[in-house]
Amino acid sequence: MSDVAAFDGQVVSVRAPKAIYTESSVLKATYWVLGEYAAFVGETETDFIIQVIVPHRTSLTSETRSPLSVAQLVSQHLVDARLRDVVVEQTRSIRDMIVARALASVGTLDSPPGDYRDPVDAGLDYAAL
Repeated sequence: MSDVAAFDGQVVSVRAPKAIYTESSVLKATYWVLGEYAAFVGETETDFIIQVIVPHRTSLTSETRSPLSVAQLVSQHLVDARLRDVVVEQTRSIRDMIVARALASVGTLDSPPGDYRDPVDAGLDYAAL
């Protein structure tokens, strides 16, 4: 098929370069195809290898069982997972600021009144115990 994807009998192998894709992205992409196919992840020094088994007898149409369709589906999920990771990385500081402001406005960052050792607020002097 190409140097990125290969087909051998019932197995479609998709290569995901480690320079581009994180392990998290590869695992997410693999997970998303598990509903329709059996899939395995391996790795070499420079690449992750996703192997997808295409069953002969299945409810999938011949079009969705084609090696090219399977390779395209895995590639689409790889790009989707990587883009999601990029968005999370780029918006982390904004999300942290929003959460901090939300918690600060309700006063959850302040220490609660009373003594944490006295959950019923009985007024006992724990320093004397």
